[in-house]
Amino acid sequence: MRLRIEIVRSVVIGMPAGWWKHVTSVDLSKRDGHAFEGAFLDSGAHDLPIGAVLVEKAPAGTITQPVYTGTAYVLQPNGTLLAQKKVANWTRDFLQLREAVSMALVTARHLSANLLVEASSHQKQSTPHPSQGVSCFSLEAVTDEVLVAEMRRRPDVWRLFSDMELVEVMEARGYRL
Repeated sequence: MRLRIEIVRSVVIGMPAGWWKHVTSVDLSKRDGHAFEGAFLDSGAHDLPIGAVLVEKAPAGTITQPVYTGTAYVLQPNGTLLAQKKVANWTRDFLQLREAVSMALVTARHLSANLLVEASSHQKQSTPHPSQGVSCFSLEAVTDEVLVAEMRRRPDVWRLFSDMELVEVMEARGYRL
């Protein structure tokens, strides 16, 4: 399921405009905005999947003391953007933001997988009339490779997903964890 949201880029007179990006993966070897892989979003309306992870880099300083803030958001089913992490200084606090975006992608992927499993099991038990439709979260927000990399890299994520049976799902898809 996709939702239409409106993006407005932040502007401070005399400073370069901020930007928004729909992040689909994170390159943990990079220590700047290039770590966020995905499409830049211009001001205006965009159709995005529920669970999409967005990053905003916004000017917040002055011409003489330029500073940029960074915020990671997740698109909620009701169409709102829920802030996951905000840093007051992009340069100084970037690694905190990168970590939060990485975790938001894993969380979005897990939530999407759970909802698809629930929708699938519900369909098997009772098939809805075609006019009712079946809505579920899109898995476009995160690739399997990103999820597997996070699970391999982080023991805490491995334990969390083991408890939630996601490890079995990924192994059934052919990934050896």
